Amino acid sequence: MKNLRLGYLSTMYHTSHMIKHLKWIEKELEITPEWNLFGTGPSMVQAFREGALDIGYIGLPPAMIGIEKGLPLKCIAGGHVEGTVMIGREEFCSSEEQSIDDVLKKFAGKKIGAPSSGSIHDVIARLLIKESNAENVEVINYAWADLIPDAIKA
Repeated sequence: MKNLRLGYLSTMYHTSHMIKHLKWIEKELEITPEWNLFGTGPSMVQAFREGALDIGYIGLPPAMIGIEKGLPLKCIAGGHVEGTVMIGREEFCSSEEQSIDDVLKKFAGKKIGAPSSGSIHDVIARLLIKESNAENVEVINYAWADLIPDAIKA
């Protein structure tokens, strides 16, 4: 069996977890995968840069940034089965009548947690903040997205 160094993300709803659990690669392709867990896409791009991965399950923005910086990556397949939500304490909750601009303006002088710089979540949060003219909203980036709910609690 050939070996394959494969990167995947920590969020439990990613397709890679199903593929890993079902041992699809071993059974269908007769390849031995070496699964490497990453907290965010940008850290996986760094592993590609270091030559530590052959293939990875990653979001488009980190891959695009890596390609823009000269990393010879190719997107070979795509899919999107997960969604993204913004969570916060009760005082930041919105009604359906509020626009995203109104919601983001509630964060004036506050901090918003996002996965690492260059991730799709970081890119979208920063763009929406800029477009909403929300003043003094700081984005704090986390290497592992799973830690953001703990930061909100703290």
